[in-house]
Amino acid sequence: VFNHLLLAVRSGNETWYLNDGTEYSSPGASAFDGKLAFDPAENRIFRLRATQITIEESFHMDIVLRENGSALLKIAERFSGTEFGAEKRRYAEFTPEELRRHIQNLVSAVSQSARLVGDVQTDFSIYPATLRYQLEIPDFAPRNGKFRQIELPWFDRITRPIRTMETNRKTPYERSESLEYRYSWRVALPEGWSVESAPASFT
Repeated sequence: VFNHLLLAVRSGNETWYLNDGTEYSSPGASAFDGKLAFDPAENRIFRLRATQITIEESFHMDIVLRENGSALLKIAERFSGTEFGAEKRRYAEFTPEELRRHIQNLVSAVSQSARLVGDVQTDFSIYPATLRYQLEIPDFAPRNGKFRQIELPWFDRITRPIRTMETNRKTPYERSESLEYRYSWRVALPEGWSVESAPASFT
């Protein structure tokens, strides 16, 4: 069943789909990217592809570890696709008090002992939009015997979208949509330090 009308505008070899965004949306992004659509002019069903980048969220964290176990975290998030419009609207409509609480939540979501260094910086004048901030964490790498042990903040963001309510299933699991996320962490160790143990896929 096709229950939403989109306006297709062709420009050269590209087709731009309109009528599913807001004043905050980036032209060319569509919530229907990757979904089946019907073209009445050509009487065909096809898979719609948006012209803008379809990666919904991109996250990168630089971790500068110190010998005493403290660390400076440099965090950068990028928003594209429909997330661009959603985040732009949220930041534009924040009241000062809502923004203050939001920043507190950003900081505490990484660590209860984290402290914001400088200001949270956003830029929605470019695409994808960017969110940048730095955190100081005094107890980032606690001592475990003769080693220091770290856990990558927000690593559960990778596994959360694919979790199901049951650990084991005997029937298929259907997802109504697909989203693309990119997450990366880079850890700078103090001079003379080396990695003793890490997952095989880590480089």
